[in-house]
Amino acid sequence: MNKISLQPIGRALLHEYYSGFVMDADIFMDINKFQAYTCSPGKVDAYYDRLQSQEDRMAFLMMGNGKPIGEIALKHMDVKAKQCELPDIRKAGQFAIKQSI
Repeated sequence: MNKISLQPIGRALLHEYYSGFVMDADIFMDINKFQAYTCSPGKVDAYYDRLQSQEDRMAFLMMGNGKPIGEIALKHMDVKAKQCELPDIRKAGQFAIKQSI
């Protein structure tokens, strides 16, 4: 049985995840905008640094049997209101829905 868990994003795991990442062409409404993903260690480092600098967000890697299989983030966290936004996966992460935390 696969064990699925969330883990805060670390630099090494983010590199592991993106080294095997394959872009899904089906999420593009206009297939002409699709480009195959090529892993760049510098871009992964810059992405990690950007994630760490965003104080109103918390990012996680989804782990399957100890290996990174996806990512998700809690966005626009408002501690006072006890709310944040989650990606709406029905729209390929392009929209958000508010959820209480």
